Amino acid sequence: MKNATDEKNAMEQSDAKTKLQDKLTDIKQKISDTEAKKQTETNDVTAKDTTAKQADKKLADETAKKNELDSTKKAAEDTYNTAKATQTAKETAKNNAEAALATAKQNAADKKNEITAQQAKVAELEQKVTDAQNGTLINTLETTMNNAKTALDEAEQAIKKGTLGWFEKNNSDKAIKVINDHKNDPFMGVEDSTVASSRTNLDVAINGVKNIIATNKLRQADNNFTGLADLMVDDYLMATAMVRSAATEAIWKANPKANPHSNIYTVAENLSFGAKGVDASLFWLYTTEKFAYDHKDLSDAEYKEAYKVEFNGRSPLDRQYGHYLNIVNRGYAVAGALQDVVGTRYGLVTIQNFTFEVTQNAVDAQTYLDSLIAYKNEIETKKAGAQKAYDEAKRAYDTAVANQSNLVTSAKAELESAKNELTNLENQSKELDKAVVTKTSEVNSARSELTNATQDTNDAKNKLDAAKAAVQAQDSKVATAKTAKDNADQALAQAKAKLAQTTDNLNSLKTEKDTVSNKINNFDSELQKLRDKVTKLTQEEATLKTAADKAVADLQTATQNVNAATQAKNTAQSAYDTAHAAYQTAKTDYETEKQKLDECNEKVAQARQNVEAKLQALNDAKSKVKTYNLAQIAADLADARAKYATAENEYNAALADLATATAAADAATAAYNAKQSVLNQAI
Repeated sequence: MKNATDEKNAMEQSDAKTKLQDKLTDIKQKISDTEAKKQTETNDVTAKDTTAKQADKKLADETAKKNELDSTKKAAEDTYNTAKATQTAKETAKNNAEAALATAKQNAADKKNEITAQQAKVAELEQKVTDAQNGTLINTLETTMNNAKTALDEAEQAIKKGTLGWFEKNNSDKAIKVINDHKNDPFMGVEDSTVASSRTNLDVAINGVKNIIATNKLRQADNNFTGLADLMVDDYLMATAMVRSAATEAIWKANPKANPHSNIYTVAENLSFGAKGVDASLFWLYTTEKFAYDHKDLSDAEYKEAYKVEFNGRSPLDRQYGHYLNIVNRGYAVAGALQDVVGTRYGLVTIQNFTFEVTQNAVDAQTYLDSLIAYKNEIETKKAGAQKAYDEAKRAYDTAVANQSNLVTSAKAELESAKNELTNLENQSKELDKAVVTKTSEVNSARSELTNATQDTNDAKNKLDAAKAAVQAQDSKVATAKTAKDNADQALAQAKAKLAQTTDNLNSLKTEKDTVSNKINNFDSELQKLRDKVTKLTQEEATLKTAADKAVADLQTATQNVNAATQAKNTAQSAYDTAHAAYQTAKTDYETEKQKLDECNEKVAQARQNVEAKLQALNDAKSKVKTYNLAQIAADLADARAKYATAENEYNAALADLATATAAADAATAAYNAKQSVLNQAI
């Protein structure tokens, strides 16, 4: 309405046509400018479209090249994997060939050693033939047998020495002195270390070192004293453990109740009795005593129960933890031990000795163990060899003595057999030498093939690396092309949007130009149209205002009616609530009084029954005056009549109360019904 009125007023101005003409001129200029702008933006869209297409093609080209390089890379990977597998196979073949060559060389060398031994045997037999021919063979064989027996005795003596021989081999003079100073002590048993109760028995020493290795593991894992270094083992501490364990047996033999720890040598000591094996010994020396240390704050009763829970119902022998503290002592550096020495009191003895400083030949426990086991194997192997040599020498001597008349013939036959064996060995050696040549050729061939395979693998790896680098570089180019395409597409979209907006603006200007031109060319008719439009709009506005006013009035009336109805409903509801409460009260009173009336009626009926009964009794009494007490009967009748009168009065009062309650209930009911009617109407 306002816009139409403003437009009408403007066209009714005296210079309206001039202003419209000026506006038309301005619009035409804007149209010209906008058309030029549209052309510029059209050209820009065309250029950006070309750029976008070029970017799209660039991305397609780079992507195609990337796919090609990916294929090249995949082929290079396959080639490399194949070459690597071939290289691995060739390396395995080379290793197998080298192992076979080593075996062949060893076989050839062993055979040559056999030949050397056989040549020596042939020489011995040749001398034997000579000795047989000149009559000195039996003496020679006897000398050989005696020498072999001497070697065997020496080997047996080394075994009987046990750890003393080990100390002597190591030149451990301090350990040797410890043993020699106490070799005659009770329970030492150094005369034969092969006996299980001997303190110089190699097996108990070996097991003792195993005990120290296990002890080191406990030290490493201990949570009370962390960061403990491993205990080393030296010959001196091993020797003191031997001497002190024998002294313990002697102490208890003299006095079973005495402290078993001797005062020989200044070392710390742990003793375990009756437990077989490293784990069992350390269970008592470490595990149970660590438990005691961890729970030293408990009372004796609490400790006993905790111990049973921890150790499957066992009861503790004591609560000491001195052995545990020896094992975890941070200051101790060296240890010596014997495990499972056969004792006299508890069957087995295990001993650990500790000290702060290294005394002699101290090494880590595993190295000591390996060396000690190697020594034991060495002397046992030497004894076995000496035993074999002695048995052979004795057998040869006994045979010669038994066959003195055939010594020359027998010796020659033995020599001939030895020479034949030598020839066989030489022939076998030649074959083995040929095998070495063959295996050497195979090794050289395998090495050459491995070299070629390694070169192929390196070449394939270089090509693969180059392909990976090319793919990586192409990935960068594809990413750049993708970014360029995205930017070009975005620029094209923005240019198109800008052109579309300019086109819309141009169309709006042309529409406005046509509107203004029409107003100029048809000024009067257009003005009249505006006037008619304003008149029509004014009339429509008045009609709408009247309708709106009526609607407002109707709304106000309806609102008042709703408010009045709501008020009436609320009033009726209040009256209903009051009447309903009065009704409930009257109903309750009525029911109470009705109950009283019923009770009174029951009392009257009972009283009447009593009067009739007494009257009957009176009549019966009159007829039997000679038998009954008339005075008592008359008293009972008077009492019954009094009760009857009382009951009758109560009955009449109850009837009156009932009438009153009934009237009140009827009135309340009427009021209730009236209020209910009003409420129903209000609803």
